[in-house]
Amino acid sequence: MKQLFIAATLLLTATFSMNANAQKVSEEDSKSTEKFYKEMMAAFGRFDAAAFAGYYTENGTHISPEGQIVTGRTALKDYYKKLFAWFMTLPRPDKMEQNETNWNSRYLGNDLILVEYNDEHTNHFGNKKEKEVFAISVLLKRTKDSWLCEQVTMTPVKPMQ
Repeated sequence: MKQLFIAATLLLTATFSMNANAQKVSEEDSKSTEKFYKEMMAAFGRFDAAAFAGYYTENGTHISPEGQIVTGRTALKDYYKKLFAWFMTLPRPDKMEQNETNWNSRYLGNDLILVEYNDEHTNHFGNKKEKEVFAISVLLKRTKDSWLCEQVTMTPVKPMQ
């Protein structure tokens, strides 16, 4: 009887684990999240802090590469306003390259999608190149009309030595 109980427990655990695995995002949700991403990045490119913060949920969170945690739309708007002002003080590169790789999206629930990817930026200043690579993790929450960021995490990627 004990062996039957153990076997049944293992079977139920295995079955539950297989069903609990995150599922691939549907084509419809993939298209709507891509549209959302393009619109959000357009606001970022315009350095529009109010519009960019509007792509977060009311209590959305951004975790910066330095580990700063900013929560709530009002705080996010202030954070991005300062960040964009700082960006505008930096020298403009002669050429900019961006490469996004290793995209992975999956459902964590009916209205939650986790998107992960690597973002590589290379700025050219004459013969000098400055390269940054970040692992980006975005938790998207479905709202009535679209998607909003519940959490964005940017982790610097450094080569292992």
